[in-house]
Amino acid sequence: MPVVSRIVNFCCILFSSGNGDRYEGEWRNNVRHGMGKKFYGKGSIEASYNGSWADGMRSGLGILTLVNGDRFEGHWIDDKKEGPGRFFYRATNKVHICFFRFIY
Repeated sequence: MPVVSRIVNFCCILFSSGNGDRYEGEWRNNVRHGMGKKFYGKGSIEASYNGSWADGMRSGLGILTLVNGDRFEGHWIDDKKEGPGRFFYRATNKVHICFFRFIY
């Protein structure tokens, strides 16, 4: 059963689910909306997304950091990478600049 510190129409909350995912940030109409950070998984080794949310989905600017330290910084629409972005590869210290176009 998820644990929610408090729910109001628009506020900052801490939400935890049974699989170890947790969210810290703005919330509206019972979904992630506004600025927030979601942690995926349990323990000290986990992936995270820090950025803008709209109607429960990653939307706008955000940073996805993977367990191995690689990260993507860029634009999101409807929970998908969309538009300009950059991949940073920790092991090689290389940056890949890219542009995503999702075909609906």
